[in-house]
Amino acid sequence: MTNLTLYKQIHPCQCQNLAKLGYKSLVNLRFDDEVAEQPKSADLAISAKKAELEYQHIPTDIDGIHLQQVKNFADVINKLPKPVMVFLWNRQPCQTFVPKCGRVWANLGCLNLIIVSVLQTLVFVGNLA
Repeated sequence: MTNLTLYKQIHPCQCQNLAKLGYKSLVNLRFDDEVAEQPKSADLAISAKKAELEYQHIPTDIDGIHLQQVKNFADVINKLPKPVMVFLWNRQPCQTFVPKCGRVWANLGCLNLIIVSVLQTLVFVGNLA
């Protein structure tokens, strides 16, 4: 297992399975109410806590991502227990997110541990249901 996995939408009922798979933390990059069927961040936080997962909600606008958001994301990821599951809503935004972050991270002028980890270990995993 990698230290960081990027995945599509996670639902509260999947938190126990994530813990059983060995994940220690869950990071939600979605804004609440993006779509009608989307679980609320508060519900995910409750399920994550019951599964003994650390939970962070960092709503991120993929099209408007900027350097400070990347720095904040790196700080959060560095502090969370590993491995970490990070999620967006589906694979298309994930595929958009990675190159955009890569361009922003390149502007940092240095590569800290999380940046290297993200670029080297980012994976798409199969269905967790």
